[in-house]
Formats: sequence, structure tokens, C-alpha cells
Amino acid sequence: MFRLRYWRSLLADDSWRYAIVGGLLAVPFVARSYQRTGTGLEFESLFVAGLLVGYFFRGPTAAVSRVGSRTGVVGALPALLWMLSDTIVFLFAELGSPYEFRLVQFGFVIMFGMIGVLIAAVTGAIGARIGNWLRGKFGVDQSTVVAQ
Repeated sequence: MFRLRYWRSLLADDSWRYAIVGGLLAVPFVARSYQRTGTGLEFESLFVAGLLVGYFFRGPTAAVSRVGSRTGVVGALPALLWMLSDTIVFLFAELGSPYEFRLVQFGFVIMFGMIGVLIAAVTGAIGARIGNWLRGKFGVDQSTVVAQ
């Protein structure tokens, strides 16, 4: 019951709702980039998702950046986990290297996974800030509409 309340409160927050929707829109494109190459991820779709989230989310700049970084993490996390699991399976399936070397390699894989999450968050936040700027520059603001 506690978990259901947690998810309900999480979805009640506008910033998480926008981040989850924007991130889920980017997931297929990020996962397809890893499937196509097999070695890396392309984060252009995270930038575009952050751009859209930043354009549609209304709030201060800090909140827009937070929503954009959440969008980047939500969008990249499935593909990053897929990539890291492939690498970890390869590390522990290789029987030629000593156990200590495999542990050090495992630590490096986890570290690079964290760097990937950081890059995804920054990419989404940059996209969201540019989207927020575009909304301010070219978007129609409801408060400027004059009644006839």
C-alpha cells in the first residue's frame, strides 16, 4: 500500500509527470541507437525531449532545469541499464583474467554508467532551458491575451 501512495504522490507532481512523459518519448530512440551501434548511445533524442518539456512546462528556470534533467535520466536509463548489463555479462563470462581485475573492471563499468546518467541529465537540462527560452521568445503567453 505504501508503494502505491508513493507512486500516486510522484505522479501528482507536475514536474515528474512532464519528466516521465518526455523521457518515455525518448526511450525508443535512445534504445534504437544502442541496438543499431551496439557500442554507444546517442542522446539527441534526449535533447529534443528536454526541449519539448522545457517548452511546455511552466515554472521558474530552476524548476525547468530540474524537469529537463529528470527527463534525460528517465529517457536514458533503460538503454544505459541495457548497455551496462551487456558489459557486466561480458566481464564475468570472461574466465581468462584474475578475479581482482574483473572487480576493478566492474567498478569502472559502474563509474562510466554514472557518468552516462550525468551526461543524460545535463543534456535534458540544456534542452529544457532552451525550450523555456523559446517559449518566452516565440510562445503565446496566456496572460498577454487582451479581452475584447
